[in-house]
Amino acid sequence: MRYVFTIFLLLTLPAFAHAQKVRMKLANSKYEQFHYADAIMMFEDIVASNPNNFEATEKLAHSYRKINDSKKAEEWYAKVVQNAKSQPINMLYYAQALAMNGKYAESRKWFAAYSAAVKNDPRGDRFARAYADSVMRRFFQDSARYVIDTVGFNSPQADFSPMFFRGGIVFASNRTPSQTTPIKHTFQWNKTPYLDLYFAQSGGNSADRLRKSINSRYHEGPVTFYRSYDSIIFTRNNYLNGKYQTSKDKTNKLKLYFANTKTDASDDWTNITEFPYNSNEYSTGHPALSTDGQTLYFVSDMPGGYGGTDIYMSVFRNGRWSKPQNLGPEINTKGNEMFPFIDENGDLYFASNGHPGLGGLDIFVARSKNGKFTAPRNMGAPINSSQDDFALIYSEDLDEGYFTSNREGGKGDDDIYRFTVKRCKFIIAAVNARTKEIITKAKVEAIEEETGANTRIQALNDTLFTFKPLFQSNYKLHAVKEGFADGYAVIPDSVLATCLLKGLDVSDTIFIPLEPAEPVVAKGGEGKPPVSESTGRPRYRYKGDPNVKVIEVKNIYYDFDKFNIRPDAARELDKLIALMNEYPSLKVELSSHTDTRADNLYNIRLAQRRSRSAYNYLVMRGIDPARLIVNSFGENKLVVDCPDFSDCSEEEHQLNRRTEIIILSY
Repeated sequence: MRYVFTIFLLLTLPAFAHAQKVRMKLANSKYEQFHYADAIMMFEDIVASNPNNFEATEKLAHSYRKINDSKKAEEWYAKVVQNAKSQPINMLYYAQALAMNGKYAESRKWFAAYSAAVKNDPRGDRFARAYADSVMRRFFQDSARYVIDTVGFNSPQADFSPMFFRGGIVFASNRTPSQTTPIKHTFQWNKTPYLDLYFAQSGGNSADRLRKSINSRYHEGPVTFYRSYDSIIFTRNNYLNGKYQTSKDKTNKLKLYFANTKTDASDDWTNITEFPYNSNEYSTGHPALSTDGQTLYFVSDMPGGYGGTDIYMSVFRNGRWSKPQNLGPEINTKGNEMFPFIDENGDLYFASNGHPGLGGLDIFVARSKNGKFTAPRNMGAPINSSQDDFALIYSEDLDEGYFTSNREGGKGDDDIYRFTVKRCKFIIAAVNARTKEIITKAKVEAIEEETGANTRIQALNDTLFTFKPLFQSNYKLHAVKEGFADGYAVIPDSVLATCLLKGLDVSDTIFIPLEPAEPVVAKGGEGKPPVSESTGRPRYRYKGDPNVKVIEVKNIYYDFDKFNIRPDAARELDKLIALMNEYPSLKVELSSHTDTRADNLYNIRLAQRRSRSAYNYLVMRGIDPARLIVNSFGENKLVVDCPDFSDCSEEEHQLNRRTEIIILSY
């Protein structure tokens, strides 16, 4: 009987081996077609029959990573990294899965191991150092700043990538429009319906699918809109006018498309056209627009990048989009950078798994400074979690925004969260440095050290001012009053980091001391200060004056509540360009102002946009951004004093709506 069994075994072994090869070939085919849900079932069956099949085990781990199942990915990568055949990259994937599951100490060990094995990839060392106990605390130092809630229109499926639109948001979702609607097309990557675009009113509990004119049978989303909301840029699979196209390796990539509506209240999108730098061979997607609509930021895996997906920018010049420019290694890494968003200040928010974070995709902000971005800063908990957090949008005017996360506790796969920002409030007063008396009607500004930008200042009355700063920034307060030297005070970020623990308001008022100025003795020895020809008021020489030359460029003016460069202003800027070309070392500051016909908060924002318009005009015509500093003062430095705007004529208001050019060096 034993011999019969042996003969039977010898006969069945070749058949079993052949069956395994066939099953492995089918599983690999699904894997190579990105049908990861099907591949997982096949690889699990193969590994159950043969636990020593390393190829199946490794691809099973990869497949779980691709569908964002971090728990299963951790389970299988734990087996993969113990095998002598394993490549070092699997240590990185294992470390990432551990971090996504909140196991930072174990993750740190594997990041360090990856760093030792692959010395030319900085991610290993950077993440290992980030997960040291002493460093981890920085991810939580701003946690008191945010209040987070889920939104009522989330579904059990994936809802993600919100964008502001007409009193609500447009977002992507793979939900079914109704319980009775059959699912006609399934995304084989993870066996879910294709994504469509939906609209939800702010504060609403339901969402409506946008029209078929923009929602196709394939993926749509993410999107961005022009300020007028009558034009859209959206992501879609390579599908237009009924034509479905693939790359040479038979992959259907993502592309960017433009469309517009006939009326500002319609969502019937027409005239769909392609972004000129789309390609069948790589993906472009995740669009974001600057507030003036002139700069497009997007994500691509085009050749020449730093990692998996990078963020690029393209500028609209002379009626066409410029060749895309990679944002460089300060923003992009060997990992994936995705989901960019540009706020009113020009600051860049994006998601990355290449910069150190709490796990998965984390949300970062890179501040705008002189036309460039500062080093990205992790936004920390609770915006970020150990899972994927991405697609943040934010309105500083409202102190609120939205983002996406697949963290535990949500309603579905990816969920959209709304957040509000709490900020410390500081009270400021200017005082006579000699008499200690409070000075009335001073002008006060707060300059953020990181960006050099003005922060909104609100006048409470003739003597007191208030502002709400961002965290993790130092601020220089600057007070101006005619007859006094300029005064300064500093608010360090160490104060900002602890102020919310004491309550929303800081009890101590910050006093800015101003020294009385010494009048300039007029020529002829009469002892009277000279009089300004433009205002008829005395001019003073201030102590500590940096001696810069201020030039008010005539005719650089703006229409009421506008920030576009008028033809008369363009002629004056062209003169400046000629001057800067003649003197290559010349550096200038663009300082913009408004009239008083709005509150100070609004006017600071309007002045910033005016400075940015002048800046863009110069840069687009070849002036090096390093030679330009941008500053904005709103109504805080008037040519014609109009405390009550009705006191001034339209001609006087026009004098206040200006850009000044300050010569910094030459």
